[in-house]
Amino acid sequence: MLFNSFPYIAFSLLFFLFSLDGYVFSKNTEAYKSIRFLFVNATVLISIYFIGCRGFVAADWYFYLPYFEKCPTFSDGTSKIFEFVKNNNYEKGYCLFSIVCKSIFDNYFAFQFICFVIDFFVLHSFFKEYCRKYYFLGWVLFWIFQGFVFEIIILRNAKSIMLFLISIKYAEKRKFLSYFFINLLGVFFHSSAVIYIPLYFFFGLKRHPKIELFLFISGTLIYVLQIPLIKPLLLLFSNFMPGRYRQLLQMYLASDLYSASYGITIGFLERFFTFCILYKFSNRIIENDRRMKTFWFIFLLYSYSYLFMSDFSILIERIPNLFICSYWILYPKLFGLLKKEFKYIFLILLLLYGSMRTATLLSKNWAYYDNFIIGAMSSMERKSLYMKTGYGAKK
Repeated sequence: MLFNSFPYIAFSLLFFLFSLDGYVFSKNTEAYKSIRFLFVNATVLISIYFIGCRGFVAADWYFYLPYFEKCPTFSDGTSKIFEFVKNNNYEKGYCLFSIVCKSIFDNYFAFQFICFVIDFFVLHSFFKEYCRKYYFLGWVLFWIFQGFVFEIIILRNAKSIMLFLISIKYAEKRKFLSYFFINLLGVFFHSSAVIYIPLYFFFGLKRHPKIELFLFISGTLIYVLQIPLIKPLLLLFSNFMPGRYRQLLQMYLASDLYSASYGITIGFLERFFTFCILYKFSNRIIENDRRMKTFWFIFLLYSYSYLFMSDFSILIERIPNLFICSYWILYPKLFGLLKKEFKYIFLILLLLYGSMRTATLLSKNWAYYDNFIIGAMSSMERKSLYMKTGYGAKK
C-alpha cells in the first residue's frame, strides 16, 4: 500500500525544505542565522518524535522485543546477568547495552527511543563536521539512502555503523589505536564491523584513478553478464570457517532466496550514474577538502561490493550498507561544486528519486506508521496485521 510510505516521504521532505534555507534567505544575515537555528532545533525535535517515538514499526522488533523482555536487569543480580550474557544469541555489546537500558527503563518503546537518540546525536555531529553548510542536505541523503533501514530495522548493525562514523576522524589523523578500539567496540554490537578494522591501512593508500576506473568497468561487466564470482569462492573456503559462521554461510549458499543474483534495476542505474559523476568530480572534491579522500575510498568499497558480490544477494543486502555513509557526505560536496542552474536540477532529481526510493521501500504493510505518544498498536495487534496481510517477519 503506497499510503504506508506517505509519512516517511513527508518526514524526508521537511529536511529537503530545510536544505533550501540558503536559497530563501540571504546568507550571513540575521534572518538567515535565526531561521537556520530554528531549522536545526526543528530537526532535533521532529526526528526524535517521528523516529524515536515510533511504535512497533518494521520487522526486527519481532525478534528484538522478546529478547528485550528476556533481558535481566541489575536488580536480578550478577549471576543471572552473567548467565544471560554467556548464553544469549546476539553480540555481547548489544546484550549489555540492552541490559543497561532495561535496568533504567523497563519498556521496549523507551529502548527504541534511547537507541535512536544516541544515533541521532552521532549523526548530528557527523553532518555538522563533514557537511557544514549543507548539514540539512546530509540528513536528506541519509534518510533516502538507508537511513530508515538503519533506524527502524537493523538496530544492532546501526550501532556498529555509528561507531565507525565516530572512528573516521581518527583514521584521518592516523591514530590507529583510537580507530581500532572504537571499531572493536562496534564488533561487539554487530560482527560485520570487523570489516572496518583493516580499512585503516586502506585509507592511507595513494589514489590510482585509472585502477579505480578499471575495477569499476570490470565489476560492471561481471554484474551485467551475471558472472558468478563470490559464490564459488565462498563454497571453496566455507569448510575452513569457524562453526557458527560456517553453518550460516552454508545455509545462505543453499538458499535460492539468499544466493540469487541481481539484475539490471533502477538501483543499478543510479549507482552507475553516481560513480560516473563522482569519479568525474573526485579530484576537485578532494582538493577542496583533503578529508574527502577517506570518503572516496569508502565510496569505492560501496560501489565495488555491489558489483563484485552481485551473484550472492545476502551479501548485497549486508555489505554495501557498511559503506553507504559515503553518499551522505560526497553528494553534498558535489552539490557545493555545481553551478546554480545545475544545483536546481540536482535538487529536483534528488526529490523525485528519493520519493520513489522511499515509497518502494516503505509501502509495505510492515511499514505502517504509528507513534506511542498518540497511540500505537500493541505487539499482538501488529502480529495480527502481519498475518492478515500475508507478511512473514524475516531475519
